[in-house]
Formats: sequence, structure tokens, C-alpha cells
Amino acid sequence: MSENNNQSEDTRQSQSDEEIQKYEYEKTIYDYYLKERSETIKLAFEMGGRYEKFYMFITGGAFISSLTFIESLAPNPIPYTKWLISIAWLTLALGMIITLFAIFTSQNALIRQREILDLEQWKHMNPEDKDIQSLDSETNDYIDKVKRRNSVSFTLTAIGLICLILFVIINYIS
Repeated sequence: MSENNNQSEDTRQSQSDEEIQKYEYEKTIYDYYLKERSETIKLAFEMGGRYEKFYMFITGGAFISSLTFIESLAPNPIPYTKWLISIAWLTLALGMIITLFAIFTSQNALIRQREILDLEQWKHMNPEDKDIQSLDSETNDYIDKVKRRNSVSFTLTAIGLICLILFVIINYIS
């Protein structure tokens, strides 16, 4: 009888140890989740701010520099180069507008990424719940939209800067 009690006690102790290990494992996963979630938010805001400041500095500087150049060095630009400055200003302005849309979309991407992290945590905490398991926790369409908008913005800005540089070179040489 005493031997059966010892075995029963050992079994309970083993189950208790397993529960403690499971709890520690779950806590480790949850702590990692919270850390990743926090880092994602922090990095997204940090990178967005850097890109936005740099982009606005470049495009704003290009606008101001071109106006200053026209005003002081080329008040009467060569007629056939006026299309260059027009294209430059148009593409720089469009690039700035698209960048604003990209910034707005990146906020939505960040919100969706947070939802994905939350959903992954819910799935992990409720493995038997088929409704939760069936929810999409992988798709963040906003990321592709931000990438496309940033790519278009970058391309427009590059075209604008090239046209601006050509305008300056042609009119400065003349």
C-alpha cells in the first residue's frame, strides 16, 4: 500500500513538474511575443520618421535650390529647357504626395502587423479553437502597398532630380 502511495505521489510530482515546465515555456513565448511586438512598433515609427525627414529634406531642398537658381543665375532660362524644370517640379511634387500616402499606408501596415502578432498569440494560447486557428495571421497586404508607393516615390524623385540637374547644367553653361 505504501509503495502505491509513493508511486501516486511520484506521478503527481511528475505532472506538477511538467505543468511548471509548460507554464515557463508559455511565459517565455509570451515574453518573446511582447518584446517582438514592442520592437516592431518602435522600429516602424523610427524608420518611418527617418525616411520621411530625409525625403522631405531632399525634395524640399531641390525645390528651393531650383527656385534660387532660376532667380539668381538663370532668370531667363533657355526656352527648350523649361520642360525640364516643369517635369522636375511635377515629379518631385508627385513623389512627395505619394510619400505621404506611403506614410499613411505604413501606419496601417503597422496596425495589421500588431493584429498578426496578437492573432498568433491567440492561436498559440487556444490551439483547440478551430475558429481562431482558421483566421489569417500571415497576410499583411499593406506592406506590399507601402513598398510599391515607396518605389514609385523614389522613381519620381530620381526623375525629378535628374531633370533638375540637366536644367541647371544646360542653363549654367549657356
